Amino acid sequence: MSPPALITTDDPDGPEYVSQWSVETVYEEPGEIGEAVRQPAYRSSPSPLPSPSRRPLAVAALLGVAILALLLLLIPGSVMESDGQSMLQVTRSLVERGDVTVSAPRYGELIGVQGVGGRLYSKYGPGQSIAAIPLWLVGRALASLVPPSFGAELPVMAASTLPAIAVALSAALLLLTALELGASLGGAIALALVYSVATPALVYATQWFSEPLTGCVLLAAFYLLLRDRRLPTWWGPLAAGAATACAVATRSEVLVLMPAMVVYAVLSTGPQPGRRRQRLLGMLVPLVMTLAALGFYNLARFGSPLETGYSYGDVFAYRDTHPTHSLDSFVQGVYGLVLSPGKGLLEYAPVMALAPFAAVILWARRRAETALLLALIGLQVAGHANLLISWLGGWSWGPRFLVPVLPFMMLLLVPLFEARGQLHWPPRWNLSRARGLFAVLALAGVLVQLPAVVIHEPHIYLYDQFPLYCAHRDVNHCPSTDQARLEHDYVYAPTHSPIVGSWALLFDHNTWTPQTRMEPDRVARQGVVAAPHTWWRLLSLQGAPTPPLVIACVLLGLLSALSLTLALRIGRAPQALVAMQAKTESAAHWLHREWETVERQGAS
Repeated sequence: MSPPALITTDDPDGPEYVSQWSVETVYEEPGEIGEAVRQPAYRSSPSPLPSPSRRPLAVAALLGVAILALLLLLIPGSVMESDGQSMLQVTRSLVERGDVTVSAPRYGELIGVQGVGGRLYSKYGPGQSIAAIPLWLVGRALASLVPPSFGAELPVMAASTLPAIAVALSAALLLLTALELGASLGGAIALALVYSVATPALVYATQWFSEPLTGCVLLAAFYLLLRDRRLPTWWGPLAAGAATACAVATRSEVLVLMPAMVVYAVLSTGPQPGRRRQRLLGMLVPLVMTLAALGFYNLARFGSPLETGYSYGDVFAYRDTHPTHSLDSFVQGVYGLVLSPGKGLLEYAPVMALAPFAAVILWARRRAETALLLALIGLQVAGHANLLISWLGGWSWGPRFLVPVLPFMMLLLVPLFEARGQLHWPPRWNLSRARGLFAVLALAGVLVQLPAVVIHEPHIYLYDQFPLYCAHRDVNHCPSTDQARLEHDYVYAPTHSPIVGSWALLFDHNTWTPQTRMEPDRVARQGVVAAPHTWWRLLSLQGAPTPPLVIACVLLGLLSALSLTLALRIGRAPQALVAMQAKTESAAHWLHREWETVERQGAS
């Protein structure tokens, strides 16, 4: 009788994927790849212990629920931004009239632009409008359960949760993607939480811009490609292609990121021509179909497949779509997006200061994935640094155009939280101090976002600045030159930064004083400016009964706390499981050696 078989790993670079559950030695099971080992490993009989392979999905789902419940406590339940109003009107039209027209401008704001037949259409991509249809239908179905004054606007309140859902899904996907890149489970949870509460993603979860949804589907595409590289399937590339197509349908400028995604999909398969062809077709077919559909959509609205209607807007829309193309203008755009006091990424997401250092370490271990992450981030920054569009992004919190790539920036920080036995941190670098600095910067990020979720920012602060720049308090009657001076000061002067101004507003008693006369339906149709700018506060001001509001808030808070607690507990459970498995395998090694000794003695 021969002893049990031995297996070895000869690849000097190790396998492409390192399981997050690995310890010093991990033994390969059929169809799975474990940690690289350079010594024989005993293939034991199947362990009676439960497999931890599905635990990451459970933890990601629980974390997503926890974050979503938290965000639902903070959203205003209204859509006040003109961009969001325009896209949401398309949702309403699709459901109620079966077309994509929008109504006349509201209070001077340009909700739609004139197209074929003199009708008004939204200039934004249809992706977010289509994604909001299920939520709108849910709100309409529940309208009969509330008083008529609130029921008429319940579809809007339901649809307003879409960005929060997108951010929660992004956090769950970020956790799974970080695990694929080698992070420990605890580290992946930390990255997902910091993304959700310590970056502008928290603020944009409460506002109806399309950047959170765009970032969510882009991250889904990256995760699917990464997973498909480790565990090839026929549907992986197709699903990744569908996700990238959804991103393009939501924001058309995302098309500049597609070459990097396609190149990675093709070249990361190794020398397998058939597999490369499959991944190429999977990425391109959904994208081509979506581009064709968008072409017909534009043709029906504006008479040309290439006309989105964006340049038909007001003077600011024309300015945004026709930036000055020069080296100075490009440098100004990069500085504004990354470093400027009023809009810079490092001011609004301080943890990103560690990304360049961590990226160097990630490059040494996962070169292809790091190259793709850097390419996506670089293309997004370059494209919005006065090349495709003016970099400012209107009156928005921080660098709005970088929100879609915030999850990819967080993934560059994976080396801070690598799993045990996989650390590639340079010996001279103190990892514990780096993690401590990460925690401090994350706390600073939470403090930066706090005023923008308490009050509707940066709009309230900027409106308060109008008397200093313009004789008209109404932004719609203020000359463009005066608005340009205001924008220049709040972007480049640290004392005029919305971060500083918003914190100052929190200590102004007028910020917490509601308006004296309010109609009930204004809560979702137009909104009410009062801190905290949340749906339960606004409904309370509109006369909604207090007990149901308190019960709803308590339930959401309990759901968030319970889900996060379960996620952390389940995340820790596999560590004990792996320790037990390690002891079992150690005993198996001893039995194997004893077996060989007995056979040698018998042979002699």
